[in-house]
Amino acid sequence: MRILIILFFFGLSFAASAATVVVKSGEHDGFSRLVLELSEPSAFVMGRTEDGYELRLSRNDFRFDLTRVFRLIPRDRLAAIWVDPKSGALRLGIGCACHAIPFEFRPGLIVIDLKDGPPPAGSSFELALDPAAAAMPLLTGRATRRPHPRPETPTSYDWRTAMPRPAVPAVSLPGAGPDMAPLRDALLRQISDGAARGVVDATMPPLPQVAAEPRQLAQVRIGQDLGMAAGVEPRAPGLLTAKGANCLPDERLDIASWGQETPIVDQMADALAGLTGEFDKVQDEALARAVRFYLYLGFGAEARQLLQSLNATPEDRRVWEAMAEILDERMAVDAPFAGMEVCDTAAALWSVLARPQLGPADRPHSAAVLRSFSALPLHLRRHLGPILSERFLSQQDTETARAIRDAILRAPGDPGPAVRLMEARLDLAQGDTAAADTALTELSAGGGATATKALIDFVDSRVAQDKPIDAATVTAVAALAHEHRGTEIGVKLLRAQALALAGAGEFREAFDLLSVAPGASAELWRMLAGQGTDADLMALAILPAATPMPQVAVPTRRKLTERLVGLGFSEAALAWLPQPVVEGADRLLAAAAEMQRRDGRAALRVLAGLETAEADALRAQAQTLLGDPAAAAAVYATLGEAEAEQRSSRQAQDWARLAAEGAEPWRTAAGTVSAAPAAGPAVGDAPLNAADANAAPMTVADTTPVPPADANAVPETDPPGPLARSRQALAESAGTRQALEALLSGVPAPGAP
Repeated sequence: MRILIILFFFGLSFAASAATVVVKSGEHDGFSRLVLELSEPSAFVMGRTEDGYELRLSRNDFRFDLTRVFRLIPRDRLAAIWVDPKSGALRLGIGCACHAIPFEFRPGLIVIDLKDGPPPAGSSFELALDPAAAAMPLLTGRATRRPHPRPETPTSYDWRTAMPRPAVPAVSLPGAGPDMAPLRDALLRQISDGAARGVVDATMPPLPQVAAEPRQLAQVRIGQDLGMAAGVEPRAPGLLTAKGANCLPDERLDIASWGQETPIVDQMADALAGLTGEFDKVQDEALARAVRFYLYLGFGAEARQLLQSLNATPEDRRVWEAMAEILDERMAVDAPFAGMEVCDTAAALWSVLARPQLGPADRPHSAAVLRSFSALPLHLRRHLGPILSERFLSQQDTETARAIRDAILRAPGDPGPAVRLMEARLDLAQGDTAAADTALTELSAGGGATATKALIDFVDSRVAQDKPIDAATVTAVAALAHEHRGTEIGVKLLRAQALALAGAGEFREAFDLLSVAPGASAELWRMLAGQGTDADLMALAILPAATPMPQVAVPTRRKLTERLVGLGFSEAALAWLPQPVVEGADRLLAAAAEMQRRDGRAALRVLAGLETAEADALRAQAQTLLGDPAAAAAVYATLGEAEAEQRSSRQAQDWARLAAEGAEPWRTAAGTVSAAPAAGPAVGDAPLNAADANAAPMTVADTTPVPPADANAVPETDPPGPLARSRQALAESAGTRQALEALLSGVPAPGAP
C-alpha cells in the first residue's frame, strides 16, 4: 500500500509538471495570426506537410490547449488544427493558397502568420521536416467538388402530361397498375430536402392543359427537363438571415482597411481630393473613398453630411449612413443590418450595435461579433466597445462582455474613461460591487458625459444594494439634472435624483419627483416598503379612495400590505391587494386585515380551501372571535400549539380536557371543578353545627371515634352520615381554596404587564 501511495503522488507531480501551450488567434487584413503561449520557453522548428504545416517543439511534454483557436478567426485560411498522436507535433491544415511565417516574439511566445499568396523565395518553412520526404508543392485553395457527367437522355418523360392511348373496345380491364405513390413520395422528400439545404431551386412550370380521359395510368417524369435547377455545393452556412436574406459580406464592411496607420493629417488631403470633376460632376469613387475615410475616423456626422451635400447614390449609401448613425450613438433611420446578428460576417457586429438592446430570445453570432470587433482599429474598439459590451450585459452574457473588454485592454495606453466605465459595469454584472463602486466614484468625480453616466450607475448600484446615499451625491445628481433638463440624459438624471433622495431617507421629496420621473416609481415603492419609516409609510402608502394603484412588483405590494396591517390600517392594506384575492400569500394578508376589522366571517371566507399552518392559525383566531373557542382549541391541537389550545379550552370551559392535558395551576383547578357532583347540595350549603332537616337527631354514638377497619372486613356500602359529609365538604373546600389561590397568584390579570 505504501508503494501505491508513493506512485500515486509521483503521478500527480508528473502531471503537474506537464507544460501547457495555449493557442490563441486573431484575424487581420490579409493574414490570420496564431499565438502560442508557452508556460516555459522552448526551441521550435516548422516545416511543410502535404496538407499544411507542422510545428515541433524541443520538448515533448507540452500539452496543447486548442479550445480558443477558432473563436476569433474563420476557417478560410486555417481549415483545421490538431496534435499528431504519433509525433506530438502541432499540425495545421491549410485551406487556401497561402503560406505560413513563424517567429518568436519573445521567449515563450511563438507567433505564426498565415498570409495570402505564395511564400517568399527560399523560405525554409516550405521544406518538409523529414529529409527523406519529397519536395512539397505550393498550397492551393480547397478543391471544388463537381458532379460526374451524366449521359444525355434523348427523350424526357413527363409524369404530369397525360399520354393519350388509342381507343379500345369496352372490355373488362385488368386491375390497376403498379402503385407509384411510394416513388413519388420519395422524390418529393428528396426534392424538399435539397430545397431546404439550398442545393435545389424548384421552379415548377405551369401544368399543361390536357383533355381529361378516363383511366389514366400513373406516370413518372424522367430526364433533364425536370423543372428545377440543381446546385453544385450547398450554400455556405452563416450567410443567410433567419428570414432568408443575404448577409452583407466582410468586404463591404472592412472598415479597418478604409484608413492607414499614418498620421491623420497626411491622410486627410488624399482622402478628400477629387470629389468633383469637370462641370462639378460628383466622382463616385472619390466620394466613396472620402465617406469610408470619415467612417474609419469615427466621424459619423461628417460622413452623413458629405453623402447629403453631394446628392450621390452609391451602391453602399444605405450601409454607410447606418454605420454613421451607429458611430454617433444614434438609432439608424434605415435598417440595412436588420436580422443580421446571426450572420458569420462583420454584419453581425453592426447589427448588434444598431439595436438599442438585445432581447432574451436573441441569439447573436458571438464568435463573428468578437472576430469583427477585434479587427477594428484601436480607436474604434475603444469607442464602440462600451456600447457593444452593454448589449451583451443586457443578456447576462458576461463571457462575451469580458472578451470585448480584453480586446480593448490588450493594446497599450490608457483606454479612456468610457472603457473604465465599461469595466465597472462588468464588475457589477459579476457581483464585485466593491470594486465597481470604487471605480464609479472616481469616474463620477471627473467631467463630461462619462462622469454623468458613472454617477447614475453609482446611484443605481447603491439602491440595488439597499445602501444609504450621502447628501453630497444627492446634491450632485440634482445639479446635473437641472443642467441637462429637457434632454434624454436629463430624464435619466431625474430618475437618479428621485432614487438618491429615497436612499438618503427623504422619501416625501423623492415621491414629489414622480411626475417628472415616472420611471422611478416601482423602485421608490420597493425602497419605501423596505426602508421607509412608519411615518413615511402612513403619509405615502395610505392612498385616497378611488386612487389607481401604482404598478409595483408583487413582493413590494405584499410588504406594503403587511406593514400597513401591522400599523392597524386594515382598510388601506386591503386596497393594495388585487381583487379578487387569489394567491395564497395575498389571502393570508387579507384574512389578517379582516381579523383586524373584527370580521371573522370575512376572514373565514377568504381562507376557505387554503390548507396551510398559517391559514389554520388565522382560522382558529376567527373561530374564537365568532364565539366558538372549542373549535379553535381543536385547530390549535392539530397545529401542536399547546398554550393556545389550553387558552381556547379555558374559554370554552372544557374542564375535562384541562384536567387531563392542562398545565398547572389550571389542571388542579379544572380537576376540582370536573370532580364536583352534577347534582345535590354544593359545598358549604349546610351549616356545620346545624342538623339536616331530613336527618335523624345526632346521638352520642355518632360522635364516637370509629375504630380502624379490619383489612379482611367487607367494606360498608351505606352512605356516609352527616358528619362525614361535612368533613368531606371541608376537605373539598380547602382544596378548592388552594386551587383558587394558585390561580390568583400564578395567572396574571388581564391587561397586566
